[in-house]
Amino acid sequence: MELMRPSRSWATTLAVLLTFALGTLQAGALPPLAEPIEAPGLALPDIRDRTHTLEAYRGRVVLVNFWASWCPPCIVELPGMQRLAQRLAQRPFAVLAVNVGENKNQMRRALKLTGFDQTVLVDSGSETFSAWEASVFPTSYLIDKAGRIRYEVTGPLDWEGDEAVAAVEALLAEPPLPGATPAGAPCYADTSTNASSSALTNRGGCQP
Repeated sequence: MELMRPSRSWATTLAVLLTFALGTLQAGALPPLAEPIEAPGLALPDIRDRTHTLEAYRGRVVLVNFWASWCPPCIVELPGMQRLAQRLAQRPFAVLAVNVGENKNQMRRALKLTGFDQTVLVDSGSETFSAWEASVFPTSYLIDKAGRIRYEVTGPLDWEGDEAVAAVEALLAEPPLPGATPAGAPCYADTSTNASSSALTNRGGCQP
C-alpha cells in the first residue's frame, strides 16, 4: 500500500479542513450486521510500545477505527470519537484507533491537532488492516463484549450522533460476560501488555 507523504504545510492544511468539516460532518447510517462475526485477531503496540490485544478487552464494547493522518475524513472523525469516549469514561467502553502505515511523528502531529488521547495502535506494515479486510480510510468496527463485530462503518461517522450513541448504548446494555468486572466498576481505555513483559497491566480498566 502506497501512502501519500505529508507536505510541510500539513498541519496548516488539516487545521483548515477541520475548521470547515467539523461543522458539516453528519450522522451516517449505522446498520447492524445481519449476523455477528467473530472479530479477527489484533495484537499491536501503542505509540509507547505497549502491546494491546483485542482479547484483553473482552467484557467491554470496543470501537476499532483504522485511520491515517493523510486522510482528511479520518482527522475530522477523531474528535467525535474522543468526546464519545469521554462521555462513556466510567462505562465498559474503549476506543482503539489503529494507525496504518505511518511513523510515530506523523501520528503525533495528527493527535496533537485533534486533541485525541485515546489508545492509538501502530499497524506500520498494514498487516492488521488487511487481516480485517478493510479497504478504505476510515473504516470502523463496533465490537461487542464477546469480541464479535456487530457494526461496520466505511467512511467517516459522527460518533456523537443519535444513531451512533444508540448503537453503543445498546451494546453496553447487553449482559456482561461471566466473570467480567461487575457493573458500576470504573473502566478506562488503557488495557495493555508491557512490551518487556507478558503480564497484563490493566490501569484501572475492566477485565473479563
